[in-house]
Amino acid sequence: MFGYFRASWTLRVDIMGDFITRLFKHMDAKGVHSVTPQLRAEDADMTIGPWMDPNNFNPNYLMRSQHLMPKSGDKQEWKHDQNYSLESKVLPAVDLDDGCLIYK
Repeated sequence: MFGYFRASWTLRVDIMGDFITRLFKHMDAKGVHSVTPQLRAEDADMTIGPWMDPNNFNPNYLMRSQHLMPKSGDKQEWKHDQNYSLESKVLPAVDLDDGCLIYK
């Protein structure tokens, strides 16, 4: 789990912890034991880019390791935002059954 690079690390870890707890409770209610993110059909033509936008944050240690990092898409569900104000509103409202998550 990654926190914010330009704000307190724990701000993002806090909201991600809440999201993961909600996801685990949702999985318990469905009686499933694993979840995998998956692109939906409508996301197939989405532009895939680096995990961190190099125009927003570009220290050399991250730029050298971009090929090892997860990727980011150009649709909100697949973006890594470094924006606490946005994520603190978006993450609690994420639809856990919108087709981006495959449960087993």
